[in-house]
Amino acid sequence: MKRAAIILPLALALSACGDGTNPLFSVTEDDGGGGGSSTCDGNTTCSGEVNRFTYNPSTDVVSINNLPFDLDGTYVRDVTLDRNGFRGYRNSAGDEDYVALFSASLADKVSAGVVATDGYINFGYGGTMYTSTGATLPNQGEATFEGPYAGLRVYEGDSTEMGSSTGVVKLRMDFDDFDVVGAIDVLVVDRQAFDSNGNLIGDLPYLSGSTTDHDGIKINATDVVEVFPDSSTGGTGTLEGIFGGTVGAGLEGQVAGVVVITSADDDSGLQVMERGAFIADQTGFISP
Repeated sequence: MKRAAIILPLALALSACGDGTNPLFSVTEDDGGGGGSSTCDGNTTCSGEVNRFTYNPSTDVVSINNLPFDLDGTYVRDVTLDRNGFRGYRNSAGDEDYVALFSASLADKVSAGVVATDGYINFGYGGTMYTSTGATLPNQGEATFEGPYAGLRVYEGDSTEMGSSTGVVKLRMDFDDFDVVGAIDVLVVDRQAFDSNGNLIGDLPYLSGSTTDHDGIKINATDVVEVFPDSSTGGTGTLEGIFGGTVGAGLEGQVAGVVVITSADDDSGLQVMERGAFIADQTGFISP
């Protein structure tokens, strides 16, 4: 039987970043709070109960703060949890079994991660993070991006183990229109669901995001919805992200981001929350 969890209000306080581990992959905030998203240092954003998410490349260890019953918050490498290019990490030191997925771009321009546990009802505790070392964006033109997506799926019931998901993110950006802020469309296609052992369960509907814009190098949060083959819709949630590198004709730009969506599981009849992350490389650029 899973423990009952009281999900806290959707708020996180702002604070300065950095804990001395690795500034590139660091998220630090003072106030725990739950849900929502909060900017930490201008280029790093986290959500949920997580208020610090750091990666140490020398030890290949992820450290996460503010999740209950994970002792010191150290997450060790577990290759059985790897999904679609995202590296898997586990914390079983405390009373709960937490899983984290993390990925950084090859050039270390952007990174993203998620963490969750199936130890509670009501989707339990967890969160997301994404960050960038900075980006240069053009004033005109259209750019496309594509890359892997991986998520953790926590079921609302008290007997279903946590699963995972994979997919492909396709993002396009028009830097001319809307005026000043541009326009961004995002799809997550080829989604598939897996059980707790990594066995394929089946296909999931693709995710379609409402057209949004950017605030500096940040992609503003936008609504996403599941779309089935017959064009009917399912679960809803949000997507947000950040640019990295130099976006332009050299195809050196990248995007990192996260998705949080709640939907009904067809097999179990339970509600399931999916926390997903993606890293997408620039694949094209069209100049006027």
